[in-house]
Amino acid sequence: MNNKELGKKIARLKEKVLYPPNRNRNCVYCEKEFYAHNLNQISCNRKCYHSYYNERKRGRKDLEKLTMQLKAEEEAMEELKRSLNTRENILRKNIEILDHLTIDPLTGTCFDAQSLNELGIDFTEFDFREKVSKSDDSFELIMGSYRLALLNDNEICIKNNSI
Repeated sequence: MNNKELGKKIARLKEKVLYPPNRNRNCVYCEKEFYAHNLNQISCNRKCYHSYYNERKRGRKDLEKLTMQLKAEEEAMEELKRSLNTRENILRKNIEILDHLTIDPLTGTCFDAQSLNELGIDFTEFDFREKVSKSDDSFELIMGSYRLALLNDNEICIKNNSI
């Protein structure tokens, strides 16, 4: 050990002797004033320390329990949102139904409008619609890759654009 380090050590010891740490403290649990026998002591006795520790532990457990309940409720809300008949869910369901139908890839296939309604297709929700011809007031509904055109009052022709 050189002289510089020895001098620093002596200065620290003198400081401790001249300015000792304050050992008069207040208990963290009962807030009674006490004299700390060591610098780490935070309570006046073991009973207060154990009560303080258990209270802190209980608070953490309650917080963890509440956060778990909150997460479960958030997941339930997300599931509820997914299950509700939102526009996206209705459109997704329509496309899934159309995926299961047998459709001729070249000319398309015509179906009875009532039978499509019975399958669960909702014609009020679609991606967009296009006018078939300039003179006629007929439109094609586009759902995903499918085009639905009303031929007669009760007949719908479905074509798949992806093929």
